[in-house]
Order: sequence, then structure tokens, then C-alpha cells
Amino acid sequence: MSLGERGRSALKWTAVAVIAVVIVLVCFAAFFDWNLARGPVARMIGRQLDRPVQISELRVVLLSSHPSISVSGLTIGNPSWAGSGPMATIGRIRLQLRLLPLLKGQIVLPYVDIEKPDLHLYADRQGQANWEFGHATPAERSKPTKLPIVRRVYISQGNLEMKDEQRKLEIGRASCRERV
Repeated sequence: MSLGERGRSALKWTAVAVIAVVIVLVCFAAFFDWNLARGPVARMIGRQLDRPVQISELRVVLLSSHPSISVSGLTIGNPSWAGSGPMATIGRIRLQLRLLPLLKGQIVLPYVDIEKPDLHLYADRQGQANWEFGHATPAERSKPTKLPIVRRVYISQGNLEMKDEQRKLEIGRASCRERV
């Protein structure tokens, strides 16, 4: 066997191995029970937000013309200085993703549906707000946040309570019962 034949043979087996790995990864993504990952996903989000996060149910559909993520029973806790109780509970949030922009590093969400959000927003006299996440310095907080592109947002059966002690602003309980 000449060196050229060995090179072609090695190239052929390398291509077969790469295709096999891709097929295994696609099958894993398609058939994996993503609900098993809800604990690690909640902890990862909690580390980013610097507060406790709980997820009751996580569903991911990747092999679809409209890939989507659905999270049920999402609870985001308050920072320690803001007292006990959750800052937010959301009955269910469904996100639809566009894959092509995601491969370019851009998040595009054509559809976001939020059901039964219950938000308790609080800012103390020093200006600390429970809706500011992580360990950002004041200089970092002044920079604009890179947000995903969102085409449509639907919110149904939501409640909002807000208290800002620095601005002496209070919203007792604002509710939305219809889909907006």
C-alpha cells in the first residue's frame, strides 16, 4: 500500500468518525430527557444571577423547524439583603429559538410566552434593587446590557408588586388577567 493510498484511507476513516460523532450528538440532543438537567441548569442560572433559582420542569425541542425551550415552575429568589420569599415565580415560560443566528452567536427569539408571572420588585434606600443581578460594579451596571432579539412577547395572568424606598414609589398589586 503506497503512502497516497494510506492517506486516502486515513482521510476516509476520519470522515466516517466525524460523521458518526455528529450523528451521536444529534441523537443525544433529540432524545435526551432535558428534564433531568433542570437541577444543574437552575444552579448555573443561580450562579449567574447570584441568587437561588428553582425549575420544576424543563423541556427542550431541538430537532424541529421551530426549536423551543419550555420551563415550568420557575422561581427566582431574592438577594439576602432583600428579605425572604421569591423575587419572581413564573408558572411557565416558552421560548422559540432561531438556530441559524444562534450558530453565529446571536440569540433571536421569535416568540416568548410567559404564563402566570408573579413579580415582587424591591429597591432599598441605598438604591440596591432586587432586579439587578450578579456582582456588577456601578461602572459595569452603567454599560448597556446585550439582550436577545425578541420578536413577540405574550404575558398572561401576571401580577406585579413594586416598592422603591429611595424614590418613595409603591405599586401595591398590578394584575393582568388577559393575554397581552
